[in-house]
Amino acid sequence: MNKVKKLIQTIFSFESAIVLFLFAGQYKADPRFAWFPIDITLFWFGFTLALGTKIILMREEKIGRANLIILLIVLSIIAYASTSLIWSPSQNYGFQKLAFLSTLSLWSTAASSLIISNNLIRVERLFKVIFIFSLSFSLETSIYLAHAKSSSGFVEILGGNYLGVGRVVGIGSLISLFGMTFSKKIVLKIFLFLVSIFTLFLLLAIGGRGPFIAVLLSSQVLVWVNVKVLKIRILYISKNIMPMLSLTILGMLGIAFMFSQGYLTTTLNRILVLFEPGMGRSASTRLQYYSAAIEQWVHQPLWGNGLGSWPVLYGSGDIRGYPHNIFLEFLSEMGLLGTAIFSLLLVYSFSCVTDFRKRHDKNFSVLVLMLLVYALVNSMISGDISDNRFLFFVIGLSPTARVSLISKKRNILHVKHE
Repeated sequence: MNKVKKLIQTIFSFESAIVLFLFAGQYKADPRFAWFPIDITLFWFGFTLALGTKIILMREEKIGRANLIILLIVLSIIAYASTSLIWSPSQNYGFQKLAFLSTLSLWSTAASSLIISNNLIRVERLFKVIFIFSLSFSLETSIYLAHAKSSSGFVEILGGNYLGVGRVVGIGSLISLFGMTFSKKIVLKIFLFLVSIFTLFLLLAIGGRGPFIAVLLSSQVLVWVNVKVLKIRILYISKNIMPMLSLTILGMLGIAFMFSQGYLTTTLNRILVLFEPGMGRSASTRLQYYSAAIEQWVHQPLWGNGLGSWPVLYGSGDIRGYPHNIFLEFLSEMGLLGTAIFSLLLVYSFSCVTDFRKRHDKNFSVLVLMLLVYALVNSMISGDISDNRFLFFVIGLSPTARVSLISKKRNILHVKHE
């Protein structure tokens, strides 16, 4: 009876609603949701904002200092972005961008920082919901691939593009890697090991280079946590890392076999293109965007050219456009001052989420760190500032490291100090 009650609480929780809000852009164009009368992103934004406001007003515990600092820095970014519209050449896109920043992006940070990050039950529930959501995308992707006429080509399901699909699947892959590494239960460890293989294969087939590379880079957090230099020439390697080592060996053997048989997935083919002259059309176009952003920044290094200015100065017109790199976007549009505020936000978030290295317990903050690296890497490859709601959401989760989440009785992914 308790399990049924917990399942109902999970399904109808604030965390479920916020996950549906964060990733609404990846499924709202699916024909199966054509009957919905209003924009799904707008619906979940309004619903979670109303529910979240009620939760904040009713709860008794104080909001942590770190949570307030993160929210204050985000508000500073929005305030400066708003001010930069005074000198921005954009009369349309800049105002649209500010509207998204001050609503969707701000709420993404506030929801995680003020409601979820300091509550063990909510943090645990959040990762369960995200994992289930990601797994559903993985299953949809596998069905798509099973019916695909060829093994090459981008995977676009639920109305979303291949990059969005890859990002959602990548999050599930990281959660499974984390659970596989730290779970005490053998059955759960084996299940998550198989899920890790499954999701990593899907990332190789979907076609998005960014999500696959981001998963590889962020998974190195697990190595950093489990491998220590105790003294000179003495290296301590935790047994927790063994499943990941096995997975790495299997992955390398699998990729080597695909090469030997001439079977290369879409993602592998696109990674190989990066080593060819010209690097392919997609990569070369991004390099042009990067170059343009740097040139724009040089002309106005301190203050930037104003929010929404990049597409106007690039020659695309006053329409949605961006250099596909969040740092270059900040430099171009908000100069060194705006970039410094954003960098301060990242530095403070990383300082919060790496606190566990100084303590005798490790917890979900390890997973938050993995997701923070993952979201940041993806933001440096595609999307504009307001697109990266998941990055702002994970930044809001970073104070999780300052809350002890160890609970032997109820935490299924309990991490012990060794």
